[in-house]
Amino acid sequence: MFTVGKRGHPLCHGGPVSNSFAKGVRYGYLAALKQNKIKVDDDLIFSGSMEGDDMPDIFEKILEIEDRPTAIQTVNDINAIAIMEESKKKKIKIPRDISLVGFSDVRTAHLLEVPLTTVREQVSLMGEEAAKILIGKLKGRTKKKVVKLLDGELIRRQSAKACH
Repeated sequence: MFTVGKRGHPLCHGGPVSNSFAKGVRYGYLAALKQNKIKVDDDLIFSGSMEGDDMPDIFEKILEIEDRPTAIQTVNDINAIAIMEESKKKKIKIPRDISLVGFSDVRTAHLLEVPLTTVREQVSLMGEEAAKILIGKLKGRTKKKVVKLLDGELIRRQSAKACH
């Protein structure tokens, strides 16, 4: 996704800054920017809810950016769907006018009018790793806080233009 857009693409961040899931998504986003040698632009990181209710306002702010990004990444598919709905109201075509990528691959993501490109989480691996960490803590082998990053799988559908 990182080659799409002149200025970069915004992250529509969900949940309070103290929320560990929201922190993890932000951390992954920033790490990917760094890995791809893309300068972090704090003006392109928007905090909102996890339920999509504030995505219309955030989408409006994105549209007001002078050198408007050509792609948006959201913290979850719910927020992406909310942006997709708002884009229809504003007659902005996805992906022709702006690419959109969600996160989580909800069961209906492929059934949308424009099937949603998303990142699928490895839920069973997450559970397995969490269990290992918990068992390690219970047995006294792990004393410190453990952070484990797991790769997601990009599910390419029609809501995002191909990157070159």
